[in-house]
Amino acid sequence: MVQNKLVRSKYIITEKHTNANDFIYDYKKLKEALTQKYGTPDDDETFWKNDLYKDDYEDWGMALKIGHLVYISNWKTPDTEISLVLSGENYDIDLQIEYFSKKLEALEDQKAEQEKMDVL
Repeated sequence: MVQNKLVRSKYIITEKHTNANDFIYDYKKLKEALTQKYGTPDDDETFWKNDLYKDDYEDWGMALKIGHLVYISNWKTPDTEISLVLSGENYDIDLQIEYFSKKLEALEDQKAEQEKMDVL
């Protein structure tokens, strides 16, 4: 919140799975729903920071857990940017959706700048 206006919101999916590959399924289902609502993503990337497990789909969940694999999809509407991210590190997997207001971006930037100045 900046000046009592919601500039950004984030949903963190807290679902737990015994098979880490199920997080990929969750990501794909959320991406499908967001695509149905907002259209084809403007950006849709799968990043391999380390391709140790790339050739074995059964180990992609492990690749997520240790930070080797990241999925990112972004949508842009006239008013909002939406990001869907699946990533991991230190055996924790993070799945989240973030909504960011383009119209109120300047307010967030001003607040960040003021916080920097307040430290000085």
